[in-house]
Amino acid sequence: MIIDALKGKYALPALLSRLKMAKSSYYYQQAVMNKPDKYLSQRVQITSIFHENRGIYGYCRIYLALKRKEIMLSEKIICRIMKEEKLLVLCSNKRKQFVFGGNNARSREHDLTRFPFKSAV
Repeated sequence: MIIDALKGKYALPALLSRLKMAKSSYYYQQAVMNKPDKYLSQRVQITSIFHENRGIYGYCRIYLALKRKEIMLSEKIICRIMKEEKLLVLCSNKRKQFVFGGNNARSREHDLTRFPFKSAV
């Protein structure tokens, strides 16, 4: 924080008034920043799983890999950790497109209503 950098040179109340910041907000931010990371061990495992699989695993597959190791962690937390660690999956799923009853050739060949029929009667 900028206040910490200037705290040795100027008084804290003068800095807080100049930056229009409440004293309680400053001390709250200090407490939050000094708190240890809650998910440090899980963060290490998520990054190792991601790099072991050449960056192909997304959060769903990482969730399943952690579940196999009996580590229960929410998918939302895994997504957040992946964003914080900048773990991006670079390859996308390339799936086939299926034509459902559209203009495919086989259905035209076997469509008997197109042909003009003449009755023998």
